[in-house]
Amino acid sequence: MLDKFSIFAKMKVMKKNYVFFLIVVLFCYKTNAQSINIVGSNSIMYNSTSSIGNDTLDPCLQTNSYLTIKNISNKEHNILCRKRIISETTGADNYFCWGGNCYGVGTMLSTEFLTLASNQSDDVSFGGYFDAYCDDQAQAIVEYCFFPNSDTLDRSCIFITYHGPATSVSDLSPVIMSDFYPNPTSQIIRFDYYSNKPSNLIIVDVLGNQVKLHNIETSSQNKIDMSDLPNGIYFGNLIIDNEIVKMNKIVKK
Repeated sequence: MLDKFSIFAKMKVMKKNYVFFLIVVLFCYKTNAQSINIVGSNSIMYNSTSSIGNDTLDPCLQTNSYLTIKNISNKEHNILCRKRIISETTGADNYFCWGGNCYGVGTMLSTEFLTLASNQSDDVSFGGYFDAYCDDQAQAIVEYCFFPNSDTLDRSCIFITYHGPATSVSDLSPVIMSDFYPNPTSQIIRFDYYSNKPSNLIIVDVLGNQVKLHNIETSSQNKIDMSDLPNGIYFGNLIIDNEIVKMNKIVKK
């Protein structure tokens, strides 16, 4: 049975005179999550200006996201938090706090746990932080999973997406597709795909004729043999639910 987890995200954006940051909080469904639930409501944005003496600081962006975690099982659990970066703009950083400690950008698993009794919830111990370092176009998608230290498979996960310039909430899972590499290519083209949705990659020539079809089941690294095609320009179209969601150019040489 699938449990549905809703997300509570409260955002704080630091930017002089403007709010440029967006956090999209996404629902995630896990078939094996039984003990932990993530509850909440829509995100909130704040605008503020920081200063030292008479000098106003350069406008920079830092976004905070908070979640409410609840133990919905019938026994006490020591709960850990694991972070996974799905995508992130070069030069930006993200880190998190959990179980009374805050961890650096390179830490993916909390070394401390938070103990929650049966049906106990906590809305202050988790904090997800994203630093854009004055780049209002910076963005990231970060997955956070919570699970008892006695059972790493009994987990509940959420995706938080940070980017601007507005705020919205969606129940869609993130779909991430990398650029093709190497590109140009003479033989094999590769790309990375992240989503829990199956999809298709259709490669067409400059006249729109389909020359290859590649099925993608879930998150994976993919490769396509282009050696049997004439040299030229092609386009890889990512198709989800019969719609093109991304198009990238391929150069065959």
